[in-house]
Amino acid sequence: SGDDVAYAPFSDILRRRPYTPDALPIKIPYHGIGSHSTLHLNDRVFQEYIHLLGTHSLSSEIPLVLSWMLALNINPSRKTLSYALVYWYEVTVDAPLIGALRGEGKTEYIKLLRWMNDVVGYSPHDAEVGRAMREVERMRTGKRVAEMY
Repeated sequence: SGDDVAYAPFSDILRRRPYTPDALPIKIPYHGIGSHSTLHLNDRVFQEYIHLLGTHSLSSEIPLVLSWMLALNINPSRKTLSYALVYWYEVTVDAPLIGALRGEGKTEYIKLLRWMNDVVGYSPHDAEVGRAMREVERMRTGKRVAEMY
């Protein structure tokens, strides 16, 4: 059931929508060595989670995931931030006319990039985002990007 001890931390978070920093960190009950599987949250785990969200049309959750990382004192790597930006771009890109009406610097992509610089303290370089973009394309198609063009 949803109120099972194993699910309790997650159901508590779901009840606290909208998500706030005080809803984290998640405290998972500890029942002794070897009694439960463990999950060591780190940058790589969150990077994989971002891939999972991106490939299942849930990229809109990526800013929340980045906030979780910071709330859990996990510093995202530039690679993780690169993947986040690639998937985020896909759901926030506007038609040229809409972009022109909004004005420069007002897109959701630019807002996330500024947030990374202000809150995380850094953001990936263009070359790193380019590598992440090619890697995402390779994962989706199974081909190297150079073979596609």
